[in-house]
This record gives sequence, C-alpha cells and structure tokens, in this order.
Amino acid sequence: MQWSADNTIPSIQDKSLKLRELFAKVANASLEKGLSKEEAIFAGTNAVKIEERKNQPAKVKAPKTPSHVESLRSYTNPFEVVTKAQEGQIEVPTVKAAEFDAEGHLVILMSDGRRVVTKGKAVEQHIDQRIGVSVNPVFDHVQMNTTANYTSEDYLPGMMTWNEFEDCLDIVQNDGSILQVGLESYIEVINKTDSTMQNGTVVRFSGVSLDEIPEASPLVADGSTPPLYLIGVLTNTLIPGQRGRATVFGKVRNINTTGSDVGETWQQGDLLYSHPSQPGKFTKVQPTAPNLVISVAAVLKADATQGKILVRPTIFPRLFYGTFSSAVVQTPVAVNTPYAVSFETTEISSGVNLSNASKVTTQYAGLYSFDFRLQLTSSNSSQKSVYIWARKNGVDVPNSNSKVTLVGNGVEVVPSWSFSISMQAGDYFELMYAATDLSVSINAPAATSFAPATPSATLRVSQINL
Repeated sequence: MQWSADNTIPSIQDKSLKLRELFAKVANASLEKGLSKEEAIFAGTNAVKIEERKNQPAKVKAPKTPSHVESLRSYTNPFEVVTKAQEGQIEVPTVKAAEFDAEGHLVILMSDGRRVVTKGKAVEQHIDQRIGVSVNPVFDHVQMNTTANYTSEDYLPGMMTWNEFEDCLDIVQNDGSILQVGLESYIEVINKTDSTMQNGTVVRFSGVSLDEIPEASPLVADGSTPPLYLIGVLTNTLIPGQRGRATVFGKVRNINTTGSDVGETWQQGDLLYSHPSQPGKFTKVQPTAPNLVISVAAVLKADATQGKILVRPTIFPRLFYGTFSSAVVQTPVAVNTPYAVSFETTEISSGVNLSNASKVTTQYAGLYSFDFRLQLTSSNSSQKSVYIWARKNGVDVPNSNSKVTLVGNGVEVVPSWSFSISMQAGDYFELMYAATDLSVSINAPAATSFAPATPSATLRVSQINL
C-alpha cells in the first residue's frame, strides 16, 4: 500500500496538509525498508505526533532577569532552598556541568557533588555562551530518543540514532552502510577486481592493499580456495578500487533472495551455501566433495529486490584426500632391492597430488592415513618374501616395514594396511617394496565376464586431522 496526503489512515485525515504529507512520506519510506504495514503506520503516526509537539507554543515566557540569581533550590529536594553564596562569607564551589531539564530549568552540577536547578524556566538566552568545564566531562549515560522515527532518507554520514524497529543503535558510515550496534559486525574491504561487486556478494580474502585494508574478491566453493579465506557478504555495492564493508555477522538487505539468479527457488528459512561454480553466489543445495561445504547465511525474507538474509558463516573443517591406482604389472628387476610402487591413474583427489608416478604430494599440512592394496602373484613353487614399507621425502619411515611370504606356483596374496604419517605442505609419500625372488610380481588380472578388472596397486590417502 502507498499512502498520500489524500489517502491516509482515519486518525490522520483531519490533520493539516503538511502533517498528512509527513505521515505519507514516513509510512511509505518504512514500507520501502521492508517493514510491515502495521510498522509503517506506527512510524508515520509517531512522526506526526513529534511534529505536533515541536509546533506547540511555549507554556512559560522567558523572564527578563534569570530567576536563579536570587536563589537556588536542591535538584533532589525541590523544597530545600540553598542559601545564596555571598562574597567573603563561604568558599564558592565551582561549576562542573550545566544543562536544561525537560521543563526548562537550568540544572547545575557543582564540584561538591550537589545538583541544583533554577526556580524559573527558559533562561537560555541569558547564559554566557563561554561557560565551559575545565576537566574532561564524565557522563553517567547518554539517553537517545527512541521514537525519532528516522528513515534512510534522514540519515547522514556520522549520524548516530536509535532504531526503534530493530531496538538498537544505528551508526551511519560514509559509504552509506549502517552499523546496527550489537546486532551485526563488519570488516572493511576494498574491491581490487576489475568488475563491480554487488551488494550481497560472498567474498574471500585475496590480499592486502597499501592502506593495510583486506582486498576482497568473489568466493567460489570449488576447492580452489581454502574455506578459511572466507570474509563474509558485501553490504554495499563496490566498483573496482572502492572501499566498503563486508558483513561477517548480521543482516544484509535489499538483495535478490528468490534463487532465480542461480536457477533455484528459495524460501524463508532456507540455509545458503557458497556456490561451487558461480563466484560470489549462494546455493541452497549443500555441495559435496570435491567442492567445499561453507554455510554462509539463511533467508529471512524471500524477495527479488527487497530480500533479506542473516549472515553467520559456518566453516566446516576441510580434510584433503586422494585415491590413486595402477593397472600395470610391476616386477622387481633385482632381488633384495627397494622399488617404489607406481600409480598411473588419479581416481579422485583434493589437496593431494601424484607426481613421477610414485610420489604422492600433500599440498597442506596435517596428519594423513595412507592405505594401500597390492595384488601379489607367485609364478613358481619356491618360497619367496616381499617387504613393504613407507618412505617420506626419500627417507624410510622407521618401523614401517612388513613382510609377506608366498609359497606355490600361481599363489596370490593381497596385502593391505595403512600408515599414519604427519605431513607438511610439499612433503611426498612413496610406497616401497623389495622381493627375495624375481618370480613374484604385482599383478593386474584382467576383467572377467562377471567381474571388473583388478588393479595391481591402489593407494587411498585421507587427512585424518589438521
């Protein structure tokens, strides 16, 4: 509903044109901010009441002579008269602070702790404007007007006012964002990309500017960036090089929360994750490996332009992994000689890479489990042994060796176990073996009519702790 001076609620219809226009302006602005009809009517009505109070004539005409010259009375006891200090009779206390109360009395805080007020009212015009306090003032509290009913049109940079609908203090920043004290928190960022980043973009840490401000760019949860690089959600639109703010906790408003821009349909209460393929976007579909799972926000209001989300990032620990296999028959060239098992195929991996066929490199530090499986085959009847152990960065891991014995022609054994090894970024692992007889091989049986092919070797790498 849109109100006008000729279309107001019944209680405002008999007001002046100016007051009816004021009601319409405030009520319509409240609707644009996403408030309900009832809240908008409340805001418009309060604005009219405040304007009427401001236009009421003063009840007491200011006297020509300040009445506090003759006597002062105690602020805490209005019937106790304080004797006027006379020159030479007593030591005169100094003034620490002075203000006017709601009724127009001058309130004075004395150095001896007393608070006094004048008998008369409205004596502001008689006070010397040079009066000040010689020490740093200390206030018991600051009372804000909780019914100011300011809208975004009234806000100016540096303004601090009470937001009665959110029941908190609003602080207006130079970039137009509004900090709601106690309900949200920001991080100042700068757009160092070549494109404009819109309000509501999920951003990540991508560097530091010369002004020591975090540089932000759109986050995509495809695994290319660690989840800990997440900053939050932009709360204003930033052109390249512009500084602004990203919400790390709190509400972000006036964005598209229907899901249409990513081909989804969102509803109030949906959890939103960082999108795995569209940078800076959300998805309500929880990603799965190898993509990242980063829960960023929840939908508070589903709307194409006036949508609202609650940002509260939850970063699930990202554990890295990899599975590698070989379909090649591997046979030792010399007895009792160490050889590295080779793996030609990467089945799946995230943060773990295969290099030089046998070296498995971890990109991130952590505790890893290396689980292997070998298909050993004997080609004669003699007894033979195979030794299997772990090697890290070209050095044998102490106490990691195991011995397997094969007896008989055509006998097949499938040894498998695991090694738990702490790895740093850039460390590499190798699975080593040696045989006492050249008639043993790591075989790769072909597929049958009822079963798939058998790999000669497989290695599964799993990060089990950070």
